[in-house]
Amino acid sequence: MLAACSKAASKNESKQVQLQQQIEQAGNANSWRQRAQALQEILQQSAGKEVSLELLDESKSPEENIQLCLKQAEKIERTISRCAGLLQSTEAEATRWRTAEAKLQHLQQEGHQDDDSSAFLVDLEKQLLDSGWIKQTRQKKVEVSNAPPRRKY
Repeated sequence: MLAACSKAASKNESKQVQLQQQIEQAGNANSWRQRAQALQEILQQSAGKEVSLELLDESKSPEENIQLCLKQAEKIERTISRCAGLLQSTEAEATRWRTAEAKLQHLQQEGHQDDDSSAFLVDLEKQLLDSGWIKQTRQKKVEVSNAPPRRKY
């Protein structure tokens, strides 16, 4: 169980790092909104005049480029909000497994078991089973029968 707790905590900690990187890579939504706003202002000021614009996609109109910038900003905001929620849950999960690991190590060092430690071990095993970090061992079925053994053909 100690190894399973350690593995669960490590997995959650590596997931935290990945989520942090995803948030950092997402960029800044405000810069995309400002870019869209700047394009909008330039278009309004240059009504009827020919102006050189730095467009996101040269094959699309300035209005479509404004929509692309706003869409990118919304995408970044969704990514950040999704990753932030996942980051909090993985932090809590990693803390939970590290705490269980420390308590399990402490129990092993003490060497004696009381009702509280037995209850903790049973609860921890159930948590590890439920979360898929360990698998339940199957016990072999022992057939007790008075009938003669069956022949296999």
